[in-house]
Amino acid sequence: MISTPFSTLKVLSPLALALSLSGCAFFSNQAEYDNKKLEEYISGSNFNRTHLSDIKKHLTRKSKLAGDIYRVRVYPYTRPLAEAMIDDQVAALSLTQKDAQKLKDNLIEKYFYKKTCFHFKYEVTRIAKASQLKDWRLEMTDHNGITYKTKWLESSLKKSPVKGHTYIGSIKEPVWTGEGDACTDQKVNLFEDFSIKTIVTYAPFPFSNETELFWQYPVYEYVDGEKVEQKEKNKNFKGYRGW
Repeated sequence: MISTPFSTLKVLSPLALALSLSGCAFFSNQAEYDNKKLEEYISGSNFNRTHLSDIKKHLTRKSKLAGDIYRVRVYPYTRPLAEAMIDDQVAALSLTQKDAQKLKDNLIEKYFYKKTCFHFKYEVTRIAKASQLKDWRLEMTDHNGITYKTKWLESSLKKSPVKGHTYIGSIKEPVWTGEGDACTDQKVNLFEDFSIKTIVTYAPFPFSNETELFWQYPVYEYVDGEKVEQKEKNKNFKGYRGW
């Protein structure tokens, strides 16, 4: 088993598969993250330990597609997130030091060793042929415009989405909520801007079947000797390649 020097290790609390009439529990119109905190939540540098839910909040990006009938959320697995996950499990299960180390090694092997992994959650209204995890795929693009395909973990593909119902006007519609983990086949740099494109096999005409989520580090410039954050930043990473 591969061992990496994570610090002392907070349980992997599965994301609640909540369904509501408005979908607000799954998706909020307001961004919950702060880009200024992105570096510490990814690298762990200058990081002050906080709750697992807070780490996920700052790492998560979300979007809608297909006329808002599909909703997606993605976050990367990072060192601070992993440490919080393990600390939570150790505390909840009262694990011995030996069992805690085994848990840490398993998590490193699963999400970090020679790979970069992301957690994906989706909500689909009405369209059954987009309701399974296998109907979706993720593609990562790094700061240099290089794209990496990902593969769903087998354990994720074995899970079935939760089915519920909502009302669109007076019409009762089925809703599926599912989640899973996808990984690249190599380590990819998360310490510069990157994006994840979520692609679904089917979207009703005339809507697109994909959307892109962005993780962008703040860019600063010096104005009159003071460090000032640039407010506007181009999200087209491919431009960095000179295309």
